[in-house]
Amino acid sequence: MTLNATSALPLVSVIILNFNARTLLPRAVESVRTQEYPAIELILVDNGSTDGSQELLRQYEPTATVLAHSTNLGYAQGMNTGYAAAHGEVVVPLNVDAVLHPTFLRAALARLSQHPEVGVIAAEVVRVSDTGDWRFWQSRLRLPSEGGVVSLTPLLRVQVLDGAPGDWRPSFKANGACPIIRRQLVSDLQARFGVGPFDPVFDTYGEDVDFAFKAWALGWRTMYAREVQAGHVRSYASPLELPNKRGRLRVNLLAERYINAVRHLPAAHALAVVVVALREDVAMVRRQTQRGDREAARDLRLALQRVACLGPGLLRFRRHRTWAQIDFPTAVYCQRGAPPGHNLAPRQAVRHL
Repeated sequence: MTLNATSALPLVSVIILNFNARTLLPRAVESVRTQEYPAIELILVDNGSTDGSQELLRQYEPTATVLAHSTNLGYAQGMNTGYAAAHGEVVVPLNVDAVLHPTFLRAALARLSQHPEVGVIAAEVVRVSDTGDWRFWQSRLRLPSEGGVVSLTPLLRVQVLDGAPGDWRPSFKANGACPIIRRQLVSDLQARFGVGPFDPVFDTYGEDVDFAFKAWALGWRTMYAREVQAGHVRSYASPLELPNKRGRLRVNLLAERYINAVRHLPAAHALAVVVVALREDVAMVRRQTQRGDREAARDLRLALQRVACLGPGLLRFRRHRTWAQIDFPTAVYCQRGAPPGHNLAPRQAVRHL
């Protein structure tokens, strides 16, 4: 067990990945530094920012580890860089536009200690503004929730279940802004799939869905805990925002559904998702072209070219048969009334924190 110098508690590594977010970065860092949980290692990674962020990051040394890239490597590789430098038994990849309630880590670690079969804690995440209400725990307003229990539709669209009962229940994945991940889970992913925690084939977007499929396939549970709370400025990956993306971001969003379908679904289901996704994406291009968006067709073409280039690797990945170990109704779709768990026996080899 890795211990903090001033604490007998398990060390938590919080990794913040920054790209041209100089105005948001101090809030995220402050929310980590004001945690009621004392055993924290803060790692700040910059993905080739050009807005002066790298100079700001240096101000946080030596109390934080600062890593800077000369170019934007994408979310997956950027976060993996931070993970490679992390020493904690628990890792929190924190979006730069997210902030943590002061009890966030204390509450999450309590849950992990009680439930050794749980690999990921999914927090309750509320929508906050980028101005005055980012300290959402001081607000008397009821802020809209981003999740919560996060599931997939059969067409691999991410959805948040409104009104999901219970303070502790299964979630397919955590909100991507602030998952709480047990290090042993990442080690298991690396041993089985050869990469981790996030697969760089996704660049940005989709890596969290891939991560969740792998975790469930290995027998790790992801559970939502209402008392673990965070705030998020905005959800960049919302499918509703897809038409408004441009260039690299839209290409990534378009490509990730095809990649995850081929990797993680039975053959007939994967084919059905690919066919429907292609029809939806072509319709999106037509609508955007009519609105004067001349880049939409190009972005879809680039996304499909990426998927085609990855094709042999995607087919080789299918030898893992991740879908064979997952109870889709309970684990992926999070259907109401499903039992609080999944069809796999609880893991017995995981050490208590």
